[in-house]
Parts: sequence; structure tokens; C-alpha cells
Amino acid sequence: MSDVNEVKERIVVVKDGDNFVPKLIKVGPSNFDYAEVLEGLKDGDEIQVTTISRAKLAAEQMNERMRSSSGLSGMSGGGRSR
Repeated sequence: MSDVNEVKERIVVVKDGDNFVPKLIKVGPSNFDYAEVLEGLKDGDEIQVTTISRAKLAAEQMNERMRSSSGLSGMSGGGRSR
């Protein structure tokens, strides 16, 4: 299990003139919506952001599966068949 305060390296795409270039940064705590940037960006840097990450999508799908099976505690199998 990872530490919430663990520093992680991430690659972001930063605007450099008329182009966007990849840049390695260090981030602290994050929750899919926000991340604390510790190193690698400065005030005013413009970055390119993806609208939804695969990790966030997977987390939302897992939450939905958990919600849908929580009301079925008395049934064996614990969920919908597909």
C-alpha cells in the first residue's frame, strides 16, 4: 500500500512557446482531481490536461460495482451476471 504523503514523479505536457513539451515533475498528495506540485512547474506554466484518466475511470467503475452489490448481501454470487 502506498503512503499518502509519498512523493511521485509524473510527466506533464507543458506549453513552451507555440508547442507543448513533456516535462518531469514531482507531486505530493493527490486525489484524481487535485495534486500538490512540489517541483518542476512554476507559477504561470500552462499545462495540457486530459479530461479523464484511466485510473479515475477504473475507480468510478469499481465504486459503481460496490454500490450495486451492497444491497445483495443475502444472495450468493454478490452481483449481476453478465
